[in-house]
Amino acid sequence: MTRAPEGGPGFRRIFANLDFEEELRGRFGPGGPARALSAAARRAAAEAAVGLRAFARDGDRLWLPGPVEPGKGGAGGAAGAEASRGLPDVALESGPPEELPPARRVLAWGEGPRVAALRERWGAQTPSRGEEERRALTEPLHEAIWHLPPAPPEVVARVAHRAFCLDLARGLGVALPDARMISDLSELESWLAAGGAAAGAGRWVAKAPWSAAGRERYLGTSPRDLREPAVRRRLERLLERHGALLAEPWVERTADFGCAGLVASGGVRLASVHRQEVDRAGRFRGIPPLPPAGGGSAPEPGLLPAEHDLLQSTFHAAADRLRAAGYTGPCGLDAFRWRPPAGGEAFHPLCELNPRLTFGLVAQAAAERARSG
Repeated sequence: MTRAPEGGPGFRRIFANLDFEEELRGRFGPGGPARALSAAARRAAAEAAVGLRAFARDGDRLWLPGPVEPGKGGAGGAAGAEASRGLPDVALESGPPEELPPARRVLAWGEGPRVAALRERWGAQTPSRGEEERRALTEPLHEAIWHLPPAPPEVVARVAHRAFCLDLARGLGVALPDARMISDLSELESWLAAGGAAAGAGRWVAKAPWSAAGRERYLGTSPRDLREPAVRRRLERLLERHGALLAEPWVERTADFGCAGLVASGGVRLASVHRQEVDRAGRFRGIPPLPPAGGGSAPEPGLLPAEHDLLQSTFHAAADRLRAAGYTGPCGLDAFRWRPPAGGEAFHPLCELNPRLTFGLVAQAAAERARSG
C-alpha cells in the first residue's frame, strides 16, 4: 500500500504490543529476557487489540500479537464493540515484527525497546515538539494520538514501574493504607505482621512492578498464606524475576473507573472519564457505553461529583509528574470505590498508572468517530 496522506511514501502501522510491560521487565528488570505470551493469551490480546482501528485511517496496517477469527475483536467492551462497526478498514498483520516491511509512521500500544528499535531501523517519521504537540491537544483524538513524540524506553520503564505510581500516590495523599514496595520475603512477613493487610480484612496482594491484565502477582487470603511452602516458592520466584513487589491490602471494591488522556510537553488533554468492568480478581473486562456527551470533562454517571473532581485532579497531577520525568504520550489511570472493614465507602483515585495506550482511549476514540458519523 502506498497511500501517503501526509506526504511521502509508505503507510502507517499500529503495533498492538499488549505484552509491553513484560518487554520492559525483560530489558530493565533483573530476571532475564522477556517471556512470550502463551498461545491463549496471544489470541485474547489479538482479539482485544483489533479495536485499535479506532486510531487508524483506511489503508493503515495493524500488527497483532496473534491471528484473529473473522468478526472477533472490539474496542474495549460494549461501547467499543458497538462503535467499532464503522471504523476504518486496515490490513491485519502478525508474526515477527522484524520481518515486516518498513512503515512511514508508527503508533504503539506501549513505547518499548522493540518498537523504538524498529522505528529507528525503518527511518519512520517521529513527531517533533512544538506544532506537532499542539495538534495532539486540539485535533480529534484518533488523529491527535499520532502527533505525540514517543518517550525513550528507559523513561517509559521508569514511569511505568509501580514504585513511581506509589510515590506519586503518597505525595498526593491518596495511596491505599499501608501500601509499600518489598524486596524480600522477610519484608513481606514484617509488613503482614504489622497489619499491612488490615484494610483488606486480612486479604492482600503482591504485584510485579511491570505487569498488566492480572498477570505476575499473588492474591493472598490471609497473612497465614506465607506459612505454605508453595506460596513462599511462588513469591520467591516473583521476586527473582522482578526484584521487588508492590504489597497492598486487597480491599473490597464496589465500582471501578478509568481516566485517560494525552501528555505533551506543553500541555495535557483529558480525553475520557469512564466506568470499567472488572472481575472479582481485579482483571479488566471492558468498558460500558460512554456518556452521550463524551469527553473527559463530562461527569461519569457512576461517580459522585467529589470523586469526579478528585479523579480529574489526580490525572493532572500524574501528567505533571510524567512530564517532569521526560514522558510524553498517552496515559491512563485506574480508580475504584471500595468498602473499608469499618463500614462506609472510600474512593481510591490512583490504583494504576499506565503510561501507554488504554482501552479507555480506544473506546473514547471509537465513540467520537461514531458520533461524528
